[in-house]
Amino acid sequence: MNLPETVSNEINAELQRVVKSSQFKSSPRITELLEHIIQAHIKGKSNNLTGITIAQDLFGMDESFDPSKNPVVRVNVARLRHMLDKYYQAAGQSNPLKISIPKGSYVPLIEQPSATEQPPSHHSQRFRWALVLSSLVAATVLLLFSKTPISIEKPNERFVQVEEIKRYPTVIIVPFENLTNDPQFESLEAGFQRQLVADFYPFRVLRVLQSEASFDALSEAEIRKADYAISGSINSVEPVIDLTINLIELPGQKTILKERVSRDSGSSQYFDMLRDISSQLSNGFAGPEGALVKERINAIKDRMDTNSHTIKNLSAFECFSRFREYLSAKKIASLKSAYNCLEEELEYDPTDSTLTSALALLTYDIGYFNEHEEIAYLKAEFGEANFDKTITTKDGLNLAKKAVKLDPSNDIARGNLADFQMAFDDIDGAYISLQQAITSNRGNPAHLANFAIVLAYMGRWEEAEQLSKEASARNPDGDWYYSLPVFYKAIVEGDGDVAKQCLPHVTKNMGNYMTNMFSFFAASVSNDHESLNNLRPIIQGYVDSHQDDPLKLLRISGGSEEIFDTFKREMRRSGIEF
Repeated sequence: MNLPETVSNEINAELQRVVKSSQFKSSPRITELLEHIIQAHIKGKSNNLTGITIAQDLFGMDESFDPSKNPVVRVNVARLRHMLDKYYQAAGQSNPLKISIPKGSYVPLIEQPSATEQPPSHHSQRFRWALVLSSLVAATVLLLFSKTPISIEKPNERFVQVEEIKRYPTVIIVPFENLTNDPQFESLEAGFQRQLVADFYPFRVLRVLQSEASFDALSEAEIRKADYAISGSINSVEPVIDLTINLIELPGQKTILKERVSRDSGSSQYFDMLRDISSQLSNGFAGPEGALVKERINAIKDRMDTNSHTIKNLSAFECFSRFREYLSAKKIASLKSAYNCLEEELEYDPTDSTLTSALALLTYDIGYFNEHEEIAYLKAEFGEANFDKTITTKDGLNLAKKAVKLDPSNDIARGNLADFQMAFDDIDGAYISLQQAITSNRGNPAHLANFAIVLAYMGRWEEAEQLSKEASARNPDGDWYYSLPVFYKAIVEGDGDVAKQCLPHVTKNMGNYMTNMFSFFAASVSNDHESLNNLRPIIQGYVDSHQDDPLKLLRISGGSEEIFDTFKREMRRSGIEF
């Protein structure tokens, strides 16, 4: 049953006030969701507002849609709820009505502001109660007659505060000395260092860093960052990897543990060593907290012993080392070496989830080079590598999905799949993948940083910023994308000071294009006219060469409509024509 016409007119008037605000204008998808919910309410069809009907009516889902597996509706309604709260805290403070979406429901609540904000008249009191009553009736009908169980949103997992991480022992891992003198294993030294860092991530009681320098060459700044260092040697690789591992207390450089262990798929010796190091460095945790830490460490060690995604043999480990080397150097020659090695290894064991996931990333990069003419400066070197010209980025995505199917518990594979899903604009899929990766291994800062980016794309800025800070706290030397959500938030909110603080981080190891674009946006929101004057002709040149989409190249790093609309606004405001 429709609401009375006078009530409907006043609700529609309030709806127009909300959707005409700058906040909602830049988010058409959320605006459409709000309009859908309000119109259903006015027509007395609030009982039809379920996760399934909204997904089918607005998001193009079919009858197989399962809200317990796909959070697209919950995520967007949560974002709508958050945007309404912000709107009524600022621009909508004096509005005669207030629209909200109570948690655990998709039925809107429409009421007048409280008496302290706006004294109600006798007429407006009746109007408010009519609105509240209609909301309650609709919710009751939904409870009694809906065939679909109501999806009550669970509170988000409490994000670990940065202060809680800083008191954990900090360990810096240096490259191991390779004593094998075998050219076949030339990548093992750096590769093992990076793998050891990853193996320590699940022990969340540690803060793990890595250095490119040997222990003797550590700088004073690096030594000041850490409480301990881990160094060692790779003594031989056959029949197992034979290691010497040293744990050194800093800054006094006192060796407090030195053991020789083996690392292979059939021995727990290596994982026992990781547990022993984690336990020894966490002895400062006393009482109930200490018992909890010890229990966690033992549980992680047991899980690592049985994980099927542990690299299974020496040749596979060498391939993964080459893959890690490519990620670090991003050179076509190392891409070719790692790709050939992984392809050959997977012929012998096509069930290895970690190696399949690694091959997926390399395949995506090759497909990207094949598909994008704008990176012509790499074409000569790329052409010499003689890659298959038919490889596409979709081939990389399909391999990433295969890796997760081979081992659903593999957080490395799930994290890599999320990278692909973001690249293909499947933000909801990336959200699910990263939630699962973090559940499996919250200690990996790359998962945290990527999840922060996904939350930023969804407009959940506060959560994104907190998670980004947690990732950076776990790895202060993290890659450029660790600070990206904080930078995006600063640009969207026009906070020039924060944008400039983030700029050195988000342009770290980036090419000229991304560095110039991000520098331009930081200069724009901070009104840095000198930088704008220097950058304006460069940015105009980028735009002129991509008139079909002035932000075409920038979209490679991902982003939401809200973010890209903000970028376009800043470009126009600062004199860029397109």
